[in-house]
Amino acid sequence: TEAEPEAAESSPAGGEAVLSVEGLVVSREDGGQILRGIDLAVPAGVVVGVVGESGAGKSTLLDCCIGGLSAGLRVAGGRVTLR
Repeated sequence: TEAEPEAAESSPAGGEAVLSVEGLVVSREDGGQILRGIDLAVPAGVVVGVVGESGAGKSTLLDCCIGGLSAGLRVAGGRVTLR
């Protein structure tokens, strides 16, 4: 059997989410969708990396999480909760 990574041992399993994203949809003013149906739950004490190609929506997702969307974008659906 393989050993679990050390980071996983120190991370709380199944803890209450301090960041919760449910069904997030972000659209441009013209109606084009930038993000569609994003779900994410981050428990306390867990470090998460967001990776993807250029233009995939990483910065837009993180902007939504802190409440600072760029001009011309709006949350068209879903919910973000930061505790």
